[in-house]
Amino acid sequence: MSNQSVRKIYRPTLFIRKNDAFGPWNFNYLLNLMEIDYQCSSDEGFPKVWKTTDRTTVIVNIIQCKDQNSTNFATQKKDDTESATPEEESTTLLGVLIQICRQNKYDEKDANLWLRSLKEESITTLEHLRTIASNDSWEKISCIKHLPKQMIRDYIQLNAASNTFSKIVNPYAESEAALIGDIHRVRRYFYYVTDNLKHLSYLDRRAVDLAVVEVRRSYDDDGNVLNNIHNYLRTFCLKNAVESEAAHENQRNEWQAELKQLRSNIESNRKKYEECLKEYDTAETDTRLYSLRLENLARKRAEVYAKADQTNDKSKKIDFENEVKNIQVQLDKKQYVSKMKKEEYLSVAAKIDNAEKQIENLNGFLKLNVAEEHKKLTVKYGRGLLLYGPPGTGKSELLKRVAVYAGITMTTIPLAAGELNRPYVGETEKLLIDIMYRANTISYLICAMTIDEIDGLVPKRDNNAQQSKVDGISVLLSHIEGVKNIPNLIVFGATNRRNMMDEAFLRRMQAKCFVGRPSPQIRKKMLRPLLIKDSRTFNSQRIDFLVKVTTNFSGAAVGALKSSIIVAMDNHPTLSDNELLELTDNAAREFSCWFGIGTLPEICRLHPNIFNSQQQEEFSLSLPKTSPTGRILVDLQERNCLIELTNEPTLEKDLCKE
Repeated sequence: MSNQSVRKIYRPTLFIRKNDAFGPWNFNYLLNLMEIDYQCSSDEGFPKVWKTTDRTTVIVNIIQCKDQNSTNFATQKKDDTESATPEEESTTLLGVLIQICRQNKYDEKDANLWLRSLKEESITTLEHLRTIASNDSWEKISCIKHLPKQMIRDYIQLNAASNTFSKIVNPYAESEAALIGDIHRVRRYFYYVTDNLKHLSYLDRRAVDLAVVEVRRSYDDDGNVLNNIHNYLRTFCLKNAVESEAAHENQRNEWQAELKQLRSNIESNRKKYEECLKEYDTAETDTRLYSLRLENLARKRAEVYAKADQTNDKSKKIDFENEVKNIQVQLDKKQYVSKMKKEEYLSVAAKIDNAEKQIENLNGFLKLNVAEEHKKLTVKYGRGLLLYGPPGTGKSELLKRVAVYAGITMTTIPLAAGELNRPYVGETEKLLIDIMYRANTISYLICAMTIDEIDGLVPKRDNNAQQSKVDGISVLLSHIEGVKNIPNLIVFGATNRRNMMDEAFLRRMQAKCFVGRPSPQIRKKMLRPLLIKDSRTFNSQRIDFLVKVTTNFSGAAVGALKSSIIVAMDNHPTLSDNELLELTDNAAREFSCWFGIGTLPEICRLHPNIFNSQQQEEFSLSLPKTSPTGRILVDLQERNCLIELTNEPTLEKDLCKE
């Protein structure tokens, strides 16, 4: 602070200003949620040169902003770390040049040299300088050296662009998720400067979950698209924290303790195994002995019975049978004991075998470098999200809203691929590099480029591809999982022609979601507000009729139809069926929703009972008691059509013979 005459307040530089090939770029680390000022407790203020140490006492006072409509920090903040001086507050040309000197660590005397050079070019006012610096005439100025000339132009353009970052309205009025996401981004900054970033995930799980809920309120979806986007964003909510050396040592100690316990268990189980094996051998010996005695008695049975018959002594038979029964009982007991002892020693043997396998595994674990292996457990974040499908289905709107609500930082406004194509060689590549390297300046945040119609930027590289296109694709791929990888940069893309995109780029887009035309249930949900507009003109039956005649309509076509109906009702409160079909036919033709060579509303006017299942007309589209999937195959050679059903075999119908 040696260049300041008043040193009561120190405001750190928490703002990035950068001027690149795409234009000026401003980023506030604190996202206008707060300001940070340091004030010295002593009346003397700060010394000319100072620093904080471990013994510095810091008292934090949080001051709530009372005026919510006050000019926010992005426009009030100075460009350097110095307090305002009368020269800085002036609007003179010399005052601006002095500010440029201080910001770029130049001697303030150089400002007078630059001023004289500008006067030689007839630039005498600040307004004239701003005008010249904003057009191509600036390149023709030769009195100033290249480096100061570039600094002056950057400063003028960046200050002019900073006004675009002043948010007049409350950005969190319509999205609570955006507020949670921005608070998380500010928290990431503080974790970053204190070297604790590993303990905090890229995105806040609450912000991601709430963002999808908020988008679902206004975007009608069957569930698959938003669910896929939700699953993609949830991967950024995981923490790739690296365990400390103490944690690795604790892991090794646990393995060693488990290893010691297993070895102790093996010793005791081996003793038990030997005892069980001996008892089993004894039981087997007794079993064989009693089996032999039974066999001997069986051979003596005829002799004993013959003697008993000769002497007419039945007691001998009874004694003999009792002896046989006793031996049989003893044999059964010995067999049971033998069986139990066999199961017991086999069980103990299995325990010993499992323990030996665990010991082998633990010995392998102890040979590993735990720290190196733990690093390989980091989750690989998806580097891209691609939405593809027919026009008018809301792909671009989805990308723009979900990402911002979830807390992803956009390095630019959403772009079209044509904005990145430049006529001269190398300009497109430089533009892409400058946009992507913006993410490098805020490496603690997950940053995204949103590109609509991205197939125009990354077409297939074949023999017919232009060399400028190939160079642009190579630059883009090298910075996304390539040799110049920017790890915190992801790409959001939308296209109608996925089949015409480069395969290498598609591989980097881990999440690819098809955004199709709305289903009948979604179309009904989109048209339901017409019931609130006029419940007498639009009843449930009429809404169902509109749902049928808008078959194959895109979301944009249904929205345009709803708007045209509202406008028509202001002139004619009651709309007839023909007027309604005419409006629907106009929307179908505007958005190319063809049904053969015509439109479905036009066919409905020619065949008024086409949806009447009671009449059972020959060309009725109603399929009672069935649930079609919407896919129909027409076979002109066999003259039939196949209608796919949800839970039933495919329905086959013959085509008209005429």
